[in-house]
This record gives sequence, structure tokens and C-alpha cells, in this order.
Amino acid sequence: LFFSCRNTKKQEIISQSFAESYILYIGTYTEKEAHVDGKAEGIYIYRMDAKTGSLSYLNTSPPTVNPSYLDISNDGKYLYSVNETGGDSNAGRVSAFRIINDYAGLEFINQVSSEGESPCFIEADKNGHFVLTANYGTGNVSLIPVNTDGSLEMPTYTHQHEGKGITTRQESAHAHCIRISPDGNFVYSSDLGTDKVYVYKVTGNTLEQSRFYQATPGSGPRHLAFHPSKYIVYSINELNGTIDCLHRDTISGELKRFQTVSTVSDDKGSQAGSADIHITPSGEFLYATNRGDLNNIAVFRVNNQTGELNLVTYQPVKGNTPRNFAIDPSGTFLLVANQNSDKIVTFRIDPVTGRLAETGIETKIPTPVCIKFLPSHLQL
Repeated sequence: LFFSCRNTKKQEIISQSFAESYILYIGTYTEKEAHVDGKAEGIYIYRMDAKTGSLSYLNTSPPTVNPSYLDISNDGKYLYSVNETGGDSNAGRVSAFRIINDYAGLEFINQVSSEGESPCFIEADKNGHFVLTANYGTGNVSLIPVNTDGSLEMPTYTHQHEGKGITTRQESAHAHCIRISPDGNFVYSSDLGTDKVYVYKVTGNTLEQSRFYQATPGSGPRHLAFHPSKYIVYSINELNGTIDCLHRDTISGELKRFQTVSTVSDDKGSQAGSADIHITPSGEFLYATNRGDLNNIAVFRVNNQTGELNLVTYQPVKGNTPRNFAIDPSGTFLLVANQNSDKIVTFRIDPVTGRLAETGIETKIPTPVCIKFLPSHLQL
């Protein structure tokens, strides 16, 4: 059973029960790039059985180029995708889709420039006013206004990150993600090239860059995860295989480190290629992927008082290049997008230990990159 909630007493009661299924959208590469042999046709739509974790195919979006990273509007009406293309400083694009047919279809609305090259991350404002994108190739970020019909306008704000790092991957700025704080007051952008997490103040429908967090030289900040109930941010560093645990000041937005942990078990930090990081809805467990020759997930228990991380174990992902993963809204399953082995692997999360149990469920999907569940309040 799957349908959208209505403002009735009956639906309020139903919404408190567990979902029977979830809708998820999968971003992919459709074209061959220097780092990947894109094979997909667009954005894939699947339904996940909430009891078993198995996936069943529903639909594919209209053709769109390299929709690698996705986000969904908070009302569940629209999906936004980067079109990760390079070649020149203004090659990147961002596309808007209308979600139709009981969440099982996508209708193309429009596409605009990302004002940069190779956009690799996108996030939608929870109020539906704008989307933000990080352009890896040019090392800048953009704010793109959203109209009431879900369509996109041209970017009204861009900010160029400046500087470089100490490794060969850091010859210039490389904006890798951009996240809006849970309170909506600040925006944070990780830059792999400059070893910084830039802090922006949200003012209406624009941003003001005010400060930055300086990471360890050569670490390469990549993605961020917010603790669901504490003012803590976890920053995964791709180039040295670490996670910085950061207190977030709610007034200034400033980030201050209180712990750094490794995502690897030995001295292979430089080979980790750490990619993605997420925390369970309960805030009890945190997971981080390693790529390269490791191809595993580091499992951490989160101290419920301090937010510090304690390593539990490492779980092989049964594939190559775990670019992205997602935890379902109930915190029961973890799905890994193994980009270079063309499959998504489903694991079950042990609610006591946080360990990942193999379910035997592997879903063949060409060059999967990003997994996004429909917002939890819309799932039934």
C-alpha cells in the first residue's frame, strides 16, 4: 500500500505506523567520462519493500545527461538533478522534474546552467525557494531560484572558492558538496581542493559567505552529515581517509573540531578514497564508505552524550566504488550504490550494534551514483 497523506484523522493514525514500501530515485552516469564508463539511460525509479529491502523497478526519467546527484523537494512534488558535464567553465547544468503518477514517474520541466563545470551535488531548500549546487570542476557554488511551478531560474548567486592544497588532486578549488543546516540558517560547502568547509549565512533567497573551517592540509573534505538532534557536523575527508567531528555554533555557523577518526584500519588513508557519510535517523550509528582497493563501509557508534565516534567494524560492500549510499526512512536498511559494478546492494542494519547484515539482495542498475528516498513524511 502506498499513497500520499491527507489531512484527516484516519491518515494521521496511518502515518504513525510503519510504511509498507518506500519510493526511491537513483541518479546515474549516462555518458563515458574520464573517471567512469557511464551506461545508464537516466534517473531510475524503484519501490523498496519495507520488510525485506528488495527493490522493484517502476520507471525511468525522460533522457537526461549524467544525472549523477539528485534531491527532492520537501513536498514531494519535484525532483532536481545536476547534469554532471564538463569541458568548459560553464558546461554544467541543473534539471527540474515534476514527480507524477503516485510518485512513480518524472516529467521534465526545464534546465538551466549551474554557472560552473561538472556539478556533483545538489540540495533543495526545505521551503521550496531555491536549490544549491556545488561545481567540482570550477570550484564554485551556485544558488538557483525555484518558481512556484517547480521550474528553475538562472542562478542569482555564485561564489568562487579560492586556493589550492598540497596534493596533486588539489591544484585548484573543487567544491564537492553543499548542505543546508537543519535550522535553515546556514549553508556549508566542502571543498576538496582547498581543504576548507565554507560557511554561508542564509539571508532570504541569497547567501553571504562569512567564514570557513580549515581542515588538515591534504585531507580533502568531501561530504557532510548533520547529527539529527545535536549541533554536530561530521565531515568525511576523501584524500586521507578521516572524519572530522565538528561542533556547529548556531549563532555564527562556525565549525570547531572536537575529534578526528580514521575510516580505515591501518595506514591506507591515502588509498581510502572516502566518499559518502550518513547517520541513522536515531543518531546512534554513522557509516562512511571507502573506495579504491578497500570497497567497504566503516561502521561507527555515536556517543549519545558527546557525539564522538567509536569504530564498530568494516563491512565489504560486495561491489566496486561505493560512491553513495542511503539509509531508508525507518533506519532499517542501508543501500549502497556500487558505481563501477553496476548494482545496488541492500544491507539490514542491526538496531543494537549498528552492524550491517547481508540480505542477499543485489539490484542491477547501470553506473548508479546517488540514492534518494522520497521524504519520509510522504512514505506510506
